[in-house]
Amino acid sequence: IVAERDVSKLGELRGMYAFVAWDSRDSSLLAMRDPFGIKPLYLLQHPGGGITLCSEIPPLLLCPEARSVDPLGIGQFLAVGHTGGTGTMFQQIHKLDPGSLYTWTREPTGTYLLRIHRPVPAVSHNNLSLKEVLKDSVEAHMIADVEIGGFLSSGIDSTLLCALASKQARGMRTYT
Repeated sequence: IVAERDVSKLGELRGMYAFVAWDSRDSSLLAMRDPFGIKPLYLLQHPGGGITLCSEIPPLLLCPEARSVDPLGIGQFLAVGHTGGTGTMFQQIHKLDPGSLYTWTREPTGTYLLRIHRPVPAVSHNNLSLKEVLKDSVEAHMIADVEIGGFLSSGIDSTLLCALASKQARGMRTYT
């Protein structure tokens, strides 16, 4: 998909993912996270205009310019236990917006131009009931080369998902 630059196909991706792809043919960079933001992808903006992308914050903190604390990010973390969709506790580090494709392309001047757009999801659940949406999601996640199990946390959500999954995988093992 990325190599052919048919980014319209990115809307067909399902599940948890984050990726970065470098195209040496035209010196461009593509990066994207899953639409729900389950997998993180952090962006460090360097003072000279460069960027570094990473799936975790600690390696980014090896760069001295990354260590400036963001009081708003700290306050948000203390108030609600997380820093929100794109924020972090550091001024120069941000999370990529979930479900958005970031493309950096080299301009004739040698600088890079950032474009951000959201690929249109291939699957629409607008006319489905909650039961149908959950069943579709569970079916999509039941494809595996190994035995599938479930983790029960004593909550209604894990119980419901395991019940739906067990209809497809008879004798499915669960863990609490």
